[in-house]
Amino acid sequence: TWTTPNIDADIANQNGPVGRALDAFEPRITAEPANVARAANDYVAARRKQIQSLTDHTYTAADGQAVDSTLTRLDKLCDIKR
Repeated sequence: TWTTPNIDADIANQNGPVGRALDAFEPRITAEPANVARAANDYVAARRKQIQSLTDHTYTAADGQAVDSTLTRLDKLCDIKR
């Protein structure tokens, strides 16, 4: 819950590395193939929204589902099996 002791520190400790990874990944997204670029940009946007919603204490299951579904779509287009 948002009242968990040190929740903001835990969120910051998680969001920091994720944000840096997105900062490194995003500029490497090429325009082609367009469907992969769109999927990659959708994933980055969903992940950044998740970071913000965690920071703002407004995170809901829909934020997590958006990240999961965009990552699944990107993985499928890139033929990545998890």
